[in-house]
Parts: sequence; structure tokens; C-alpha cells
Amino acid sequence: MKTVALYARVSTDEQALKHSIDAQLDQLRDYAKAHNLQIYKEYVDSGYSGTLVQRPEYQKLINDAIDGKFEAIVVYKVDRLFRSVRHLLNLVHELETYGVSVCSATEPFDSGTPVGRFTLQLFGSVAELERGIFLQRSKMGRIKRLEKGLVWAGQIPYGYTYNRANGKFEIFEQEAEVVRLMFDLYCGVDMSLAKVADELNKRGYKTRRLKKWRSGSVLGVLRRPAYMGKHPYNKLTNKSKIKDEKEWIWVDVPAIVSKSIYDRAQELLDKRRQCRPGIRYNFLLNGKMRCGYCNSPMRGVVSDRVAKLASGRRKYYQYLYYRCISSFAAREMTLKGAKDPAKISCRMRQVRAEEIETI
Repeated sequence: MKTVALYARVSTDEQALKHSIDAQLDQLRDYAKAHNLQIYKEYVDSGYSGTLVQRPEYQKLINDAIDGKFEAIVVYKVDRLFRSVRHLLNLVHELETYGVSVCSATEPFDSGTPVGRFTLQLFGSVAELERGIFLQRSKMGRIKRLEKGLVWAGQIPYGYTYNRANGKFEIFEQEAEVVRLMFDLYCGVDMSLAKVADELNKRGYKTRRLKKWRSGSVLGVLRRPAYMGKHPYNKLTNKSKIKDEKEWIWVDVPAIVSKSIYDRAQELLDKRRQCRPGIRYNFLLNGKMRCGYCNSPMRGVVSDRVAKLASGRRKYYQYLYYRCISSFAAREMTLKGAKDPAKISCRMRQVRAEEIETI
């Protein structure tokens, strides 16, 4: 009796259309019974897109396939594995090296045969075409919606709530009060992002996730144009690159601060940024690299050092590093005499910029 693994998946969009995991599994079990297959295990990813590789159950499925725990993977349709022909074929090719084939309960193919592999490519192409058409129609619908001044509840900016009845943002006064305070504090004399964050924490304010404010989260608020009444959409390409600003779609939202205060904050942010140590260096990975332990951003920093030579002269050195911002917080808490700074520390050590950027 052939041993197989059953794999089922639904994405967020499909769940909204009431596609059912249970229906897939029932179909897969019936298929296994009809073909006299022994089921090793059922793997289910609920709420994961077919474009993602990092799906928890999918990763377990592949690891078990590599370990030789079953001989075939059975899916309801081939698009349950991937909606990309390239990813699908790469997967099938990799599985073949471990003696594992792929078959579908509703599509007539088995990747263990030449004809089956050819048929698999056809079904994979159809799945990729369907996804492309769906994304194109969805994008057209979103753009039309934005042109009418309507938004959607994707990522609601801090300080707002989403009214599903009229499709617009509304001011959430409890958070809006914190936003106004941020702008007022930062526009003061001799202020910095860190000082604003410290002041907010002293007053007991929390982020939306009930965490302490950090410099990065304060910066995210101060840079967001929604607070002066304009919220941009259609900013990114399919490859997550920022489009030309002319292609952005601006939607009117209720303003939390005046445009003059917002512009003043942007002016100070640019000015004070130029005065930060190390800003003359173009750190390649600033804003792109995160800590593997705590998922905090890694920030580029400059370390100045002085060596005293035998002749009595001093020689100055500068080293470039990336550090986890949590380690900054732990160090600051230690200097301030915190009783237990280890609770907020991170074990990620600093990394030489030249080494990681070369890699």
C-alpha cells in the first residue's frame, strides 16, 4: 500500500469566499480510500497565500518528504501548493530527487510519469493565469474605490479607526491625542525622537500593541502624511519598490494636526537627521535588515576610537557596525540604573558593516 501525505490550504481571500478546508480534506480522504492509499499525515495551512514559501505546515510537509516518510503528496488542486509555475516546477523537481511525486484529487495527472509532469505544467500555468487576472481586477477595483475617496481597512494608521459603513477613516480621539502630543514635543527646542519616546513612556502612553514607544515608532508617526489630511495609496510596485510620487493616489482623511505643524516636523526631521553621527555614511542595509532574535531593526552606527602611539601622538579610527535597536535600549536602561535591564536586552551582537554588506 502506497503511503501519502494530504495537503490542504486556503488563503485569506478564499476564506472570505467561504472556501472550506474541511471540504478539501473530505475530498482527499475519499481519493485516498478509492485508490487504496495509506495516509501518513494531513498538513493544513489556513490563511496562507499560494505565493508564500514560508507556510508552517508546508515546511513540515517538505521536511517529512525529504526524510522519506511518504511516497507522494496528494492535493485537492495543484494551486494548493503554488500559484506560480516556477515555484511549482522547482518543488516537483526537488521532490523527485527524494522519490516523492505529486498528484491531484481533482486533476488527472501524476508527476511520477512524463505525461503527468507535462499535464502538471499546464494546470500550473492555468493557476498562475487565474491569479494574475484576479490581481489585475482587484487592483482596478481598489483604484476606482480610491478615486471615489474611499479607503479599506488594511493598515489603519495610529490615531484612526475604520468605518465600514462609509468606507472612510475616522479620528480615534484617544490615540489622536498622543499623535498631537508627539508633534508638539518634537517641534520643541533641543528635541529628538528618543526624547519624545521617553516622554511618552513617562506619561504612560502605549503603542497600539500596548508596547513602549521607541524612536522608530515615533518616526513612523511623524513621517505619515495622513495626519495632515492626505493619505497616499498605490505607492508600491509589484516588486515592493516605491513608485514615482506622480503615480500615488492621495485620499482625503480627517486631519489630526495642521499642515503647518506637519511641515515644521518634516523640516526638523531632515535637519536633525543631518546632525546624527554616522549619517555621512551610506549604510547599505539601513531599513532593510532585522534582528534574527527579536525582529527589531538593525541600525547602522559609527564607533570612534582613539589609539595612543608610542610617540605620544594619537591616532583616530572609525568603525562601522549594525546593531539591534533593542541592544541600544538595554544599554540606555543600564546607564539609567534600571534594576533588570536584561528583560529588554537582546543577545544579538553588533556586526561589522563591511562584513555583512559584502555578503
